[in-house]
Amino acid sequence: MWCLRILVGFLVVTFNFGGTLACESGWTEYRGACFKLFNEEVTLAFAVDACRTSLMPETTDTTIVKPKTRGIQALLNGMMIGHPEDDFWLSMLNVNANGWAYLDAAVVNDCDWTNWGPASNGEASSSDGDWGEQCAKMTGSTGWAWDDAGCTSQGKYICQSGISN
Repeated sequence: MWCLRILVGFLVVTFNFGGTLACESGWTEYRGACFKLFNEEVTLAFAVDACRTSLMPETTDTTIVKPKTRGIQALLNGMMIGHPEDDFWLSMLNVNANGWAYLDAAVVNDCDWTNWGPASNGEASSSDGDWGEQCAKMTGSTGWAWDDAGCTSQGKYICQSGISN
């Protein structure tokens, strides 16, 4: 992105080119979207609400992170590197017995990439949504691979504003 600023009298007029979102201080820009890690442990519902009312007032699409590509996951891994034992919410729900969808309604299996981790606790897979685990987190104990989780459990969160390619 590039920016043109013109001084007209006492007024500075700014034009932004390149279609990327200007991130506020404390947010990380990546390929047209902004990301920010929040270090408090909350339920998924609280995290979703916190992201919607976050400090990106000029946007209406701020939500829990949606790592739809390896690039986004790599960015998130870098952000979480100082939190090796923590779990972070993902913007997805198990909508039926065999399918996960992002909160923006994109079907996870339709994406080019997923990052499901190893199964645990006797589960058939880390994405089976078994035992009331209809939500998902990136788990620190597996290097932030994805795992199904109970929606009322606690986790930290990363907000994403804008769509990253």
